[in-house]
Amino acid sequence: MEVILRRVCREQFIRLSDDAAKYLAHRLPRTYAAARAWAAALDLDLVKGARPVTLAAARLTLKRAGAGGGYGDS
Repeated sequence: MEVILRRVCREQFIRLSDDAAKYLAHRLPRTYAAARAWAAALDLDLVKGARPVTLAAARLTLKRAGAGGGYGDS
């Protein structure tokens, strides 16, 4: 899942920290759709490419987006 998260973030010019990738890999549904939905939600909160995504930013975005639910599980 970490590899998928990094790929999705890279596609959106988001630099994901190692801590954030590990944190999210254990909490998001293990789907490509979930990774894309999370990255889209994060993109609303960040200026693209400004700095790596921290663990705190990853946690906040996950919480705002519904703590693992509603990430394209349909």
